[in-house]
Amino acid sequence: MTAARKARACHVGALAAIVSAIYPATQHPAFGIPGLASAVILLLVSASYDREARTLARADKQLLPPDDARRELDRGCCEMWWTSCGFKHEPTCPMTTRSSAA
Repeated sequence: MTAARKARACHVGALAAIVSAIYPATQHPAFGIPGLASAVILLLVSASYDREARTLARADKQLLPPDDARRELDRGCCEMWWTSCGFKHEPTCPMTTRSSAA
């Protein structure tokens, strides 16, 4: 189960806890406290999973090829650039001043 799905499950659980706290609160306000406390805990856990999902999404975006990969390949300049997967340039390469990571 991914972090995003766990976060959604916690959201649903928190909603269920709030709904289940409403009826006991109609009898006496203190009876709704356990349901509200569990909803708060589930929302805190959900926030943690949301943060993890965003971190993983950023990491995935860094590993995926750029949207304009064809243009990056067309701008390839020196042999070392090609053999290092776009991370290094030859010392004599005129393109060393710009970043060309593929």
